Amino acid sequence: MTLLQPPAAGPYRRPVSPTERLYLAAGDPRGAMALRIVVEGRGLPDRALLEAALARAAGSCPGSRLVRDGATWVAAGPPPRVRLAPAVTAGPARRGERPGCELVVVRGADPDRTSLVFSASHAVMDGHGALTWVREVFRALRGEDPRPAHGRHTDQDVLRAHAARAR
Repeated sequence: MTLLQPPAAGPYRRPVSPTERLYLAAGDPRGAMALRIVVEGRGLPDRALLEAALARAAGSCPGSRLVRDGATWVAAGPPPRVRLAPAVTAGPARRGERPGCELVVVRGADPDRTSLVFSASHAVMDGHGALTWVREVFRALRGEDPRPAHGRHTDQDVLRAHAARAR
């Protein structure tokens, strides 16, 4: 089995892996079970530009807009949203929300300092997927061509691919 396959025709779909089922069963997909990547800097792109970049990145990283259809993930959700927060905190549990991704914009005490907190539920992507998504958002902000990440393989596929060669 090769893990580098071209995307299949039609909407992005892949199975929910057993590991992802554990993340879903743990609840609170946007709280403690979320991956967060913080980018600190000066100034802030216009909100409309951020939303456009998130929408474009959602096209090249369908994992950022997955919704469940039984035992399958389908890229049928909306693009990640932009949310404003007054300060970086662990945040309250948001148990009613579906697994997914969002960008939280945090203004610091210095009005020129801004933190962009990219948040991804671990149920829909791993750390590498989250970094890929963040890179795609910045590629979109810079007007660069996207680098699609349409892999449909799960952690189970990786384990099966390597089981024949290693313990």
